[in-house]
Amino acid sequence: MATQAEKAAPASAAIDFDKNGGVVAAIAVDHLSHRVLTVAYMNREAFDETVATGRACYFSRSRNKLWRKGEESGNFQ
Repeated sequence: MATQAEKAAPASAAIDFDKNGGVVAAIAVDHLSHRVLTVAYMNREAFDETVATGRACYFSRSRNKLWRKGEESGNFQ
C-alpha cells in the first residue's frame, strides 16, 4: 500500500507550480453543503504537506511562509 508521500508525488508532478510565481489557487469546499470555505494559494511544499498530513496547509503570499489552517484557530480543514 502506498504511503501519503508516495501518493502526493504523482499528483504534485501534474500541477504546474512554476506558472504563477510558484503558487496555484486552492479552493476548499465543504463536501456536504458544497459551500466554498477557503480560497487560498499553495506552493509545492504546502501541497505535499497537505497530502502527507491530511490537513490543509496553504502558502501565505503576504507573509511569504506556510499557513497551516487551524494551527491558531483550531478550525482545521
